[in-house]
Amino acid sequence: MVSQIPQKTQVVVIGGGVIGCSVAYHLCRRGWSDVVMLERSQLTCGTTWHAAGLIGTTRASQTLATLAGYCLDFIPMIEKETGQSVGFNQVGSMWIAEDEERFEEIRRLHDVTKIWGPETHLLNADEIEKHYPLIDKTGLVGGMIAPSEGWASPVDFTMAIAKGVRGRGGKIFEGVTVTDVLTDNGKVTGVETNQGRIETDFVVNCAGLWAREIGRMADVDIPLYPCEHYYMVTEKSEQVPNDLPVMRDQSNEAYYKEDAGSILLGAFEKKAIPVDPASLPENFSFEELAGEFDQFMPVYEAAVKRVPLLGELGMRKFFCGPESFTPDDQIQMGKAPGLEGFYMCAGANSVGIQTGPGYGKALADWIVDGRAPFDLSGMDVRRNEPYQNTTAFLSER
Repeated sequence: MVSQIPQKTQVVVIGGGVIGCSVAYHLCRRGWSDVVMLERSQLTCGTTWHAAGLIGTTRASQTLATLAGYCLDFIPMIEKETGQSVGFNQVGSMWIAEDEERFEEIRRLHDVTKIWGPETHLLNADEIEKHYPLIDKTGLVGGMIAPSEGWASPVDFTMAIAKGVRGRGGKIFEGVTVTDVLTDNGKVTGVETNQGRIETDFVVNCAGLWAREIGRMADVDIPLYPCEHYYMVTEKSEQVPNDLPVMRDQSNEAYYKEDAGSILLGAFEKKAIPVDPASLPENFSFEELAGEFDQFMPVYEAAVKRVPLLGELGMRKFFCGPESFTPDDQIQMGKAPGLEGFYMCAGANSVGIQTGPGYGKALADWIVDGRAPFDLSGMDVRRNEPYQNTTAFLSER
């Protein structure tokens, strides 16, 4: 960590999670060595540290597949460059379906991956059981597996990218809070921090949970809102193979991941609980939310039927933490309308680890070249209407 912030720099990246680190790294990779990244507390302290670290590149659109797919190329590149492992376990990802409608969706996804990847294979119930021997295959119609996917350590991943930033001349400052974004005649001129002012022509808002607040400092709407995200981790057991693929059961709102001899069961409930950002402590860092097990219970009950061992093992950890979501489930990315030099990349909708490298590269290219590298209109922040940034709308949404 560098101790003294500079008075002037080419670009300031706000936020030390995986996306902020990725943007800073790819700017440095494009030759912008005068890059400063500011983190209000410590790297990964917001939501990155408690991510499940899933590396899933299978997407239904070419744009999303390009952004996510870059991660598989990026991992060996950053490990070779920095000598630091990201903890990637290439065990594959598997989707399961217990009704024809869900299996039809999986088949369509399989068909489009023939065009833009990754490699996928359709499975019947017996083949699913072969890949995931802990499963009760009763009622399964079919599924799909992507062998090249898996999971990584979110903290190790981010720290490797941060090492790459420093190695290419970028500077990272922890414990520096941005208190204002300075502008003049429709153009960014700098940022004010708790340690002084930095003059700059470019500000990149990657502040995650706090990105909407940073946007307000610059009078820029960034519609995103945190929701509670739940997972549990069982006690360790020799019955849990260490090569289990990540398993997604979207009909029952669940995903499963082997975690050092335990099973991690995560949930994405249809009706999530919003988190008022104002209710979070000002120094919120590496912290959890209290959560309600009743919210998680329907997912857990269905999961126990599908993977009976879950009900036999004790619960080592029950976790609830905030994750940032956007109204249309697409990240807020790109150049702010009406403010020259202000860019953003925030609201990853809980897929920041697997898409962080792609988002970072795409936005860095956008900043350096002055235009999006390919069609990113579905993620461009200019797609939003002003009412979508109201607290009432976002909380209800």
